[in-house]
Amino acid sequence: MSPARQPIPFDHWLTELVVDKLASPAATPAERERAKTLYVRALKGTSVFRATQLMLNVLQYDPRNLDALTYFVAHSFTSSDDRIHAAQRLVKYAWARLGRKPDQQLIGSFWNAKGARPYMRARYAHAVAQLEAGNTEKAEAEFEALRIMTPVDVLDVRLDLMTHYLNSFDFGSAQTLLRNYEEETSAIFCWYKVFERHTCAPLATAVAALARARQCNPFVEDFLIGRRKPSFHQPTHYEKGTMQEARFYAYTLCQVFEFEPDTHEWLKNSQEKPKPLLRIVK
Repeated sequence: MSPARQPIPFDHWLTELVVDKLASPAATPAERERAKTLYVRALKGTSVFRATQLMLNVLQYDPRNLDALTYFVAHSFTSSDDRIHAAQRLVKYAWARLGRKPDQQLIGSFWNAKGARPYMRARYAHAVAQLEAGNTEKAEAEFEALRIMTPVDVLDVRLDLMTHYLNSFDFGSAQTLLRNYEEETSAIFCWYKVFERHTCAPLATAVAALARARQCNPFVEDFLIGRRKPSFHQPTHYEKGTMQEARFYAYTLCQVFEFEPDTHEWLKNSQEKPKPLLRIVK
């Protein structure tokens, strides 16, 4: 006889969905393969609506598909408490499926271990849910744990951490993270480095950082000097060096530069002056 299931609050529909799907019969190998194909298509979806439709199809073929369930944890409109509980259920299930000991250390190339990736994605969703709920310390602990699981940070946890630190004006933690990823070419790192160098290092290093930031993503500067207005509506996807990436981080970076008026003014005065037209004298 199976143990009685713990009651779930009526407003925790996402947690109920996760519990229900994880208790479903296992999919056949053919169904799992079909689900994987649909999942890949969903990731390439042109809109969140289309991606959500495909993810629902994934769960029809494979109700226990952890990646699809994690997607709903990350994108569903529900309470923070519901998302946290749903993510915790997924993390617990994924860990049990890995067959690891509760206190086993996860360091280094864990990402390459069999079955590890759905676990890490579920844990990443849990970290984001904690962060959005205002549980900063729990979120930071999760992010840091994820970051050390794989040396190359395949989940881009560093980007979430940097954004969080800058939104919180925690420049000490941001500076420490920057030291760990000095060669990072994402907009949030490169343009924060400009700010950090101007406020904490010789001017020559700030000038060099500015030149590099302009190479990595020149579109950010338009937001920082006021040519464009940042928006709360961020793009769902972006590629490095594009306007979409600039829009994604514009609000955060604008707040940072406005925090130090001297640095902000220096950046505005660092614009390349147009070259004067040569007058041809006959």
